[in-house]
Amino acid sequence: MALAAISGEAPLSVLKPQAVRSSRQGAHSAGLSGTFATARGTGNLKLAGRVWLQAGLLVPLARRRRRTRGLRTASAASSAPVAGKYDGPALDAYYGKNPLRAVSRLVEVVSRINAARTAWQDEAQPQQQRGQRLRDEVSSLGTVFVKLAQTMATRSDLVTKELGRELRVLQDSMGRFPDEVALETIREEFEWTGPVAARRPGPEGHEASKDGEPLFASLSAEPVAAASLAQVYRGNLLDGREVAVKVQRPGLADQVGLDFYVLRQMLSAVNAVMGATRSSEIAESVLSEVADGLFAEIDFTMEGQHIEKFMDLYGADCPDVVVPEVIWSRTRLKVLTTTWLLGRKPRDLNAQEKLRMVNLAAPCLSLQLMGAGFVHCDPHEGNMMLLEDGRLGLIDFGLVAQMTDVHQESMASAILSLLAEDYRALVPCFRGMGILSSQRDDDEDLKRPGETQPFAEALEEALTGGGGGRLVQESAGLDRRRAFGQLYEELSNLAFRYYFTLPSYYILVMRSFVTLEGIAFGADPDFNMYTTSSPYAFRRLLTPRTPEGKKLLEQTILEPVKDGAGRKLRLLTLLQGSLISGKSRAQQASAKEAARLATKTVAEVLLAAEGEELREILASLDSTELVEDLASKGAAPFRRAALSAALGRMRPTSDRQHRRQLRRMMRRHLSRAAQRRPLLVAKLLLQLLRALLP
Repeated sequence: MALAAISGEAPLSVLKPQAVRSSRQGAHSAGLSGTFATARGTGNLKLAGRVWLQAGLLVPLARRRRRTRGLRTASAASSAPVAGKYDGPALDAYYGKNPLRAVSRLVEVVSRINAARTAWQDEAQPQQQRGQRLRDEVSSLGTVFVKLAQTMATRSDLVTKELGRELRVLQDSMGRFPDEVALETIREEFEWTGPVAARRPGPEGHEASKDGEPLFASLSAEPVAAASLAQVYRGNLLDGREVAVKVQRPGLADQVGLDFYVLRQMLSAVNAVMGATRSSEIAESVLSEVADGLFAEIDFTMEGQHIEKFMDLYGADCPDVVVPEVIWSRTRLKVLTTTWLLGRKPRDLNAQEKLRMVNLAAPCLSLQLMGAGFVHCDPHEGNMMLLEDGRLGLIDFGLVAQMTDVHQESMASAILSLLAEDYRALVPCFRGMGILSSQRDDDEDLKRPGETQPFAEALEEALTGGGGGRLVQESAGLDRRRAFGQLYEELSNLAFRYYFTLPSYYILVMRSFVTLEGIAFGADPDFNMYTTSSPYAFRRLLTPRTPEGKKLLEQTILEPVKDGAGRKLRLLTLLQGSLISGKSRAQQASAKEAARLATKTVAEVLLAAEGEELREILASLDSTELVEDLASKGAAPFRRAALSAALGRMRPTSDRQHRRQLRRMMRRHLSRAAQRRPLLVAKLLLQLLRALLP
């Protein structure tokens, strides 16, 4: 996007992302980043100026072109685009009716972006001062450009680390809007002629009221929170329940629509001047990604639906996680009313309380990631609280992500491959996650110009510290490979050497994990997110729903035997890797609990209908290798779990057919192994008998 022009070192292009895009938006894709990069590289600033001028001229030209598109377009232009759904052609049709307004906004945008670019590239000034001037210019453009900049800050494939660091702390400069405007918004949304609240403190502290039935029993005189999209008031319903009333900023939807219209015209103009390039793919992707999310966020009824969907999916499995109840009778497109959650934010908690918060949030986040794939993607410190009863409260569900089955299965395999320290196995996982889109098995097309090292080799080097020791270097006894954030940082660094993209869902999910890790590490340096997430990753990987998932399952839990004549399990390797076990007693105790949960998961899946793939894999294993693994010292949890599953202890209501199938499989493996190593089989049988004793 335009902000990529600010840095002179950002990569100029990436491979086509895997995001789903509307074909109707394809005509507006353009190489904005590439345009600026070309202009910088040649020093031809006049070229960039001509592009901006062309963008301004194309607005009225686009209007004339639209007049020839027939009655259907004319009808679409008659009403404003609806919040909740990003529709680029509808924006073109609607805002094209007023080209002077669009050109005026275009001039302002170009002026601010050029000022930001000039400020950032003024190396005579300290970086801190340059960064502040950069943020001031971008934030003055409003919500859309702040969201774009914040998105780009997480995309190391677009901007340099220095620029990303400055944009990451960017905040919008939009202050509070008048309370009377908020009240008028409420009246308009509910078509209400009576008072908004029966009791509401006036400017001097007295109570102001109107005749008639009120919507609320009371409402605070001032907002308790304010942000770029809305203000939140605290109040009470007529039945006495305490509520939070979120009111959208006036004119927000119209301004958002206009800004995306202007950006679409700029992209179209650049494309017309420079031609379609590889960079145009990423420019369109980022624009569509931010637009989809922002249009959804400004429809508050969608946020209400997200809250209810979250409870339906995870309420039973996360009983200690609380979300507010949506009051639908007091909710509209621009007003969201929910029950009030009373709690303390992370900054107000002591170390023990912070750790409790994380220990409640991390399993719930792992369940979202590996369960239904519906993820609350904005768990920053302002949206989490520890309630008075010790439970975790989550608010603000405007930003969510829905992962696909392939994404989930690939991420689960990646987590377990990390535990096994099989870093080259991450490459197929990254393909499934949409990070890599190489068309060749040797990944040669991933290399940027001048790069000679294969991607898989560079990835392994980065994760083992071979590239300078940054990753495995311990600080205060902490192996930083145990942090999702460190993995994300290392992967981001590789974006400057190889063509790949970081999908929006991946960035949102990693941001969630990094937020929790930041809170946890302040209370417990031994905290290990992999330990928390591994049992959920096991279940997701062991129950594949796609052909890609079935292939990843085999690649992750199997390895060839020494003579190459069969395959053996490496489940024990996954649970005994140094990344999960750690060195301290606390780390090892946590790892033992994770191993117990993962073992229990394996046994449960073996008896479940969705465990067919796992049962088939077990049946195909080399019998001697399997018995040898089960007889090893570290396999005691697996022996107990397998015995419980075979005897029906773990799930009395499980399908008897699956239990009988498991017993036959075990007898067959024992019989085959006894022919080659009878003493080994005798050892295993003795261990199983001991496991039966109380």
